[in-house]
Amino acid sequence: MRRTALALCAALALSAAASAGDLRPDRLPENTRWVAHLDLEAFSRTELWTAIQDQARREGHELPGTLDLAGIELDEDVPPEVVRRLRELHIDLFRDLKSITTFGIDSDVESSLAMLEMSSLVHDLLDIAREVPGYSRVEVDSIRMHRWRDPEGGNEEAYCYLQRVADDGTHVALFSTDHRKIAAAAQVLRGEARSMRPGQGSALKLSPGKGSFLYFECAHGMPGLHELGAESEIAGLVERVQLDVGERSGYLEARARVAAEDRDKTRHAANVLQGLTSLAALASDDEPEMRVLARLCNGLDFRTEGDELLIEFECDSTELVEMLAGIH
Repeated sequence: MRRTALALCAALALSAAASAGDLRPDRLPENTRWVAHLDLEAFSRTELWTAIQDQARREGHELPGTLDLAGIELDEDVPPEVVRRLRELHIDLFRDLKSITTFGIDSDVESSLAMLEMSSLVHDLLDIAREVPGYSRVEVDSIRMHRWRDPEGGNEEAYCYLQRVADDGTHVALFSTDHRKIAAAAQVLRGEARSMRPGQGSALKLSPGKGSFLYFECAHGMPGLHELGAESEIAGLVERVQLDVGERSGYLEARARVAAEDRDKTRHAANVLQGLTSLAALASDDEPEMRVLARLCNGLDFRTEGDELLIEFECDSTELVEMLAGIH
């Protein structure tokens, strides 16, 4: 049941279509601790994506423009009609899918939320999903949502909340395994609870740069690090992380900021990393992998600002694809 529910939620998520792929702080709860945002609309316009497609064609491949669900794995108890309809569904990756934003209000990654703007394809997916055993409509804190439960009485659940946001039928969709978190996030969308206001008391800056297509930020420690154990040195050291990847004028740019409790350790880490990359950049080995490593290290820079370690990388997008293609 868990595999089926997650597969259906993934299919629903991959039908997203936003009027813009930008990160939307006004749709996030004010107590959000971490956010990951993928803007496929922006990525599809990059020279990096063009170079990837060109390289694939040179190698005799054509990258598909649709997501084929024919090979999706479902539980045996799913009705054959549901399997047939789902596997006949094709999702246009850059028309139906524009952006995905996942976020959490605590460090529990398992019960994090995904928020997407959905095209009309979501209605077809929901029609199919309603036929899966264990489906029902439920109400939590006055919020009506879709639920899939293990029909055999297990504890596995998946939830989806939809809200119409435009006259053209566009909906915002929330997905999670935690119904309380879904309800709380839905209240923000409905204007019944406070949203994030970066710069006004929020621990997150939420400031993707121009041309950004991948953004991640967290405060109060990295999500998921608690699974390493409370004694983990990494979990105790990292306080804030910000990563922004994008493209400007044909150059891939990646910038990361890592804030730690100990400024001395931060400066030491920057010096060690800069020294290692400088040594790697001098590599003159005949192996293609070493030559690529040396060229990539030339684009890396490490420095500190207060308690923050800054990591920057820049490389011509087309050259990057050609370099990586040459090592296999």
